[in-house]
Amino acid sequence: MDICLAIFQGADYRGAGEIKKCWEQLISSIHTDAEASGQGHPYELVADNIRRLGHRFNNSEYIFPPSMSSCHPLLPQRSSN
Repeated sequence: MDICLAIFQGADYRGAGEIKKCWEQLISSIHTDAEASGQGHPYELVADNIRRLGHRFNNSEYIFPPSMSSCHPLLPQRSSN
């Protein structure tokens, strides 16, 4: 799913709904894979990936907004699992 974010960034796509949906799917996928692998806590892997992607997309306020306000509500849902 991070390839979708890269495509959105390269195309200067600004569709907030599609970008948010991509983030939701990415976070869900990372969380599910972490649970299945049993390696570490899922919330730690989600946080590590968000940090990594933040560095990659930090110059795009639409793909990675400074506050991550569009993705922030997704994190508590996943961290409690």
